[in-house]
Amino acid sequence: MKKLIAMGFFVVMSTNALVASTIFSDDFESSTVKTNWQFTGVGSPLIATNISGNSHSGSKAFALGTSGGYVQYKAYWNLPTQMYSGRISWWHYDEAAQNTSYYTGMYVEGVVGGVSNNLIGVWLTDSGWGRQTNGTSSYSFNIMLNGLTDGTGSTWSDWGTRTIGWHKYEVILNASQIQLFIDGALARSGVVSNGINRVRFYHYGGSVSLFDDLTIEDDTGDVALAISSAHGITVPSAGINFYLPGTSITCSVPSSVTEQGINWRNMGWTGTGDILAAGSTNTTGSILLTNLNSSNGVCT
Repeated sequence: MKKLIAMGFFVVMSTNALVASTIFSDDFESSTVKTNWQFTGVGSPLIATNISGNSHSGSKAFALGTSGGYVQYKAYWNLPTQMYSGRISWWHYDEAAQNTSYYTGMYVEGVVGGVSNNLIGVWLTDSGWGRQTNGTSSYSFNIMLNGLTDGTGSTWSDWGTRTIGWHKYEVILNASQIQLFIDGALARSGVVSNGINRVRFYHYGGSVSLFDDLTIEDDTGDVALAISSAHGITVPSAGINFYLPGTSITCSVPSSVTEQGINWRNMGWTGTGDILAAGSTNTTGSILLTNLNSSNGVCT
């Protein structure tokens, strides 16, 4: 049988870089919750406090929930301004059990005119709740994009298998492109219309949800590399990648890849900005990311 042979390219784009700044961070080690947090809830008794015993780092973590009965409780942190380029990361302890008495929601939001748009979020539910997209027996990650309230009007997708322990969540926003990473792996990406101005943790049911090490950074100052390829797996990963100015990076794709009986051969790339104008191989070679004054760079 003959194989069809085609030619393909990969693309890299770099944007301006200044100095990144941390807007807010909380390791939840203080004896009381920082005053930046706001809370709303229904039910009692309520818990919203830093507790010892199970933490990602240090000796304490933030507990949201109840010591008995059922509650619906939300913890908010509002950014001082709308952020259109940045990253937000936090850690959550997952019991990863189908018989838990609660579910957890974690959201990055854009509030405009008093209306909350959940730019991207995650539900962690057990078999007793109905947010799953593949049946009530599922207790995988349920990822939401562009929902107006808790799941309303949003698009959902399951991703991955949950495991017991502390897990890192990171949301990266660059212009209108948003990405959610779970333990360093890209779980969901999409286009959003609003910037970020609020982080929300949500707990419903009994027991408590545990969070730790929240960091909010304005990435206006980092060099952003947006990498894509129609065929093959790119290095670094496809999507938006952030680096400090002065970082050296090599971008590549496989020299050839077979997809659905078609053998795609890479024929090179083109570029501007920090990226060289053109190349005829499947790798850019080492690139020094500075791009403090140029606008955009493209590599195909």
